[in-house]
Amino acid sequence: MTKTRKMKMTRSEKTRGALLACGAFLLLAGCDPTEPSAAERADRASRHYTAAMAELQAGRIDAAVKGFREVIHAEPGNGNAHFQLAALLEDSKKDYIGAIVHYRLYLMLRPESDKAPIAQDRLKGCESRYAAQLVEKAGMENHFAAEVERLRKENAQYGQKNAKLSESLDEAARRIATLEKEVAMKQKMLSRAANLSDDKSVAESPRRSRRPTDAELLDDDSDGDRVLSSADIKNLRAMLDEDERTATPPKMAGVDAASKDEAGSPPPASTNQAAASGNPFMRKKKPPERTIPETYTVEEGDTLMRISARFYGTNHKWREIRDANKTVISPDGRVNAGQVIKLP
Repeated sequence: MTKTRKMKMTRSEKTRGALLACGAFLLLAGCDPTEPSAAERADRASRHYTAAMAELQAGRIDAAVKGFREVIHAEPGNGNAHFQLAALLEDSKKDYIGAIVHYRLYLMLRPESDKAPIAQDRLKGCESRYAAQLVEKAGMENHFAAEVERLRKENAQYGQKNAKLSESLDEAARRIATLEKEVAMKQKMLSRAANLSDDKSVAESPRRSRRPTDAELLDDDSDGDRVLSSADIKNLRAMLDEDERTATPPKMAGVDAASKDEAGSPPPASTNQAAASGNPFMRKKKPPERTIPETYTVEEGDTLMRISARFYGTNHKWREIRDANKTVISPDGRVNAGQVIKLP
């Protein structure tokens, strides 16, 4: 009895193990332990489906996904291929939108199958997870959109600052050009004033009988700004007046006293000589005649007034020098260094 019971128990355990192995195989194959329907048997009989299941059982997920896609492409009505592909996309690839599509196609093809409830539950899970992905993606997109807007505003602000800086630089460049023009004009006028106000002519003539004209100060062919030049002429004339005041000695007290004497009684000759030596406005003796050469070579910085004062003791003869050299000197009286002119 004991041996018979042990033999029965051993047989039952073997049967149970065989059933468990068969169930495991059926689960690996994606089948239920129940009898499959004719449609499912037709799905599994496909050559492409068998090859894809072989890749899945071997653990080659990418090859299995590719195989089930080929099954669906060749046999769009293969429900098991849709279910297997949806499960692989959900579990291995986290492609929830692809899994949703194929779960729904399986439910359309096999709404009454034993795996329909499983497909329905998996479909809901995929939809929930895909919705969470959308929310997360929307949050990231909102963050990126806010960052893009911030950068756009910042870029616009920098553009406005750059425009203002460019305007400031242009204004500074225009101001520098104006100042350079003013400086050049003033230097030109000061140089001409220095030529006109020769020291010898001022010292030897009792007073300046003629003040330089505006044309003489500025040159007749000056291309400068006339408004600017007119303002600078006033300053230049004030400088010339100051030079004359400092160059003219004060009147002597004896001259004032002599002027109060009775008319027709001239002071003694010694007094006249003393007054004349101290008062520049008293008539001086005629200076000795100068030796004037026939020709003269113009030097750097010479003008006709300077040449006239050097050889004739006055700058009034510059017109005579100009008229005597009409073929050499231009009508405006300008001379250049190196020119040989006649002295009348």
